[in-house]
Amino acid sequence: MTKKRRAAPRPRSGDPRSNAGPGEGSHPPGTPPARSRPPTSSGRGPGPAPSRRVGQTALLVGGAVVVAALTLAAVVLGQGTGKTGLDSFRSPTLPPLAVASPGAASGASGASGGPIATIDASGIATIGGIACDPNEQVSYHVHSHLIIRVDGTLETIPGDVGRYSTCLFWLHTHATSGIIHIEAPSERTFTLGQFFDVWGKPLDGTHVADWTAPAGSKVWVFVDGKQQDVDPRSIELKDIESIELQVGPSPIEPIVYTWPPEYLPEGASPSG
Repeated sequence: MTKKRRAAPRPRSGDPRSNAGPGEGSHPPGTPPARSRPPTSSGRGPGPAPSRRVGQTALLVGGAVVVAALTLAAVVLGQGTGKTGLDSFRSPTLPPLAVASPGAASGASGASGGPIATIDASGIATIGGIACDPNEQVSYHVHSHLIIRVDGTLETIPGDVGRYSTCLFWLHTHATSGIIHIEAPSERTFTLGQFFDVWGKPLDGTHVADWTAPAGSKVWVFVDGKQQDVDPRSIELKDIESIELQVGPSPIEPIVYTWPPEYLPEGASPSG
């Protein structure tokens, strides 16, 4: 009599083998079947663990902070119109400083129209005792303002006086605002005449830079709104001081200059 072979029992509901794919239902006897990670809501398989996502987010945020910091540094180092700016000196867009031959006088205009410097014993270029330093000096840092008016017309003072591709004079301008920056290694007396020497322009009772007083006219001097009967070269450059030079037959009411807030020490008036 032939025995009938019994069919293998069908897997019950809940048996891990009931939904197993090819090769997934076999495992050593006595060991529990491996658990599979549940799919994500997108149905594309398991997503990264929460701790991994947090780490990735931290890296992205950190990278963004570094980029922002580098961008800010580039902007700060590139600014040259404020009180200070690292591109305000040793910039390839600025002209080289003309240096006089040994024994020649400094301060006069050279062939390019700029001033001529001499080299002192330490190898530093100077004009009228004012050094053109390869590094920006900030130990003594104050500001004066200069206005030039010819027959009542306001004239522009260049924004690159005292700045060259290799060095920065202690007296210089950063913009055409008329603000003179006095940046030196120590406090000392600086005069308007020295600034004009660095500029390479004349200053006396009948000359102000490129403007000459004709017959019947002269140079009129105002300091902080008050007329002064002095040699304009002798005017001391002081902090938050407003100087006005007028070329004409008679003096006119000086302009009241309003200082930008960032230049003012605490408690100082903005009007010079």
